[in-house]
Amino acid sequence: SINQNSRLIMLAIDEVDNPSLISRNKVEEIEKILAQEDVDLWALRELCLSEGGLVNDSIRRKVWPKLVGIDLTKESPQSKPFANAEKQKIRHLEGQVDVVDPLTVRPKGFKRQIMARSLDSRQIDLDISRCTWHLLTGTQRSRRRQMRNKHRKKIAVLLKRKQRRLGNLINLVLIQSYANSINDFDERRLRYYQGYHDISCIFLSALGGVSSPHLPVKEKGGKEEKKNNVSNDYFQQAFVASKTARAMGLELPSKVLLQISQCHLRDCMKNNFEALTTALRLIIMPLISEFDKEVHEHLRLCGMEPFFLFFM
Repeated sequence: SINQNSRLIMLAIDEVDNPSLISRNKVEEIEKILAQEDVDLWALRELCLSEGGLVNDSIRRKVWPKLVGIDLTKESPQSKPFANAEKQKIRHLEGQVDVVDPLTVRPKGFKRQIMARSLDSRQIDLDISRCTWHLLTGTQRSRRRQMRNKHRKKIAVLLKRKQRRLGNLINLVLIQSYANSINDFDERRLRYYQGYHDISCIFLSALGGVSSPHLPVKEKGGKEEKKNNVSNDYFQQAFVASKTARAMGLELPSKVLLQISQCHLRDCMKNNFEALTTALRLIIMPLISEFDKEVHEHLRLCGMEPFFLFFM
């Protein structure tokens, strides 16, 4: 009995000291929760917040959609035939919104081509060109710092490809949000803000897949070919954007990012920052007053608005 107790104690010590064993047990616990008919979202949240988080990207691909309320077994509404599209007389902003039909591109072409242009594509291009750290793995970052000439060029080419993929993800998500908009001022249509690309990086890194190798390619010159490959309404553009994301292996990250954007980031992605600024006035300034009355008084006397928080 003493030997048995000693053995149990040693096993307990090994479990505490063995991170791989802890991770394995945690993965099994998460899989059990996901296997339930009614998934316990609170239990999943607690596991997310515990040490080690969700362990790996394979588990994150299963858990994150659940946490944001996406049912991957159901077809997206934007993937269904758009029977009412002909009834919607929506003005198309010529040259600003563009989605390439994935049927016109071979799978390898996705890596070299810009597949979508949203209303904010110009600012997106500027921001993703400065985005480097989040797109590279630890090994790739060290190579970029240490290696020279040919090896550094390889990393530069890889980085450019990842930046292009990030830009495609962001533009496709924004265009999918245009599905139900009826005019240029419809608040259901998401607009890009600086810093959104950093958030998008996380979803691309954890949930991003590879392009589908099974898509047929349309022959050029057919009657159906159009200049922008989409008809002139937002609803059909959103439909093609959904199809393009699926073809590029971006369906899962685009769905999760779109859901997060329409809920948690909604106030930041409106046509202007009026609602967000109002919320900051009501929340931030009283908080500053609570923690540092002298700073709050200084901000009040000089008429400082909480815009400085946009740059933090």
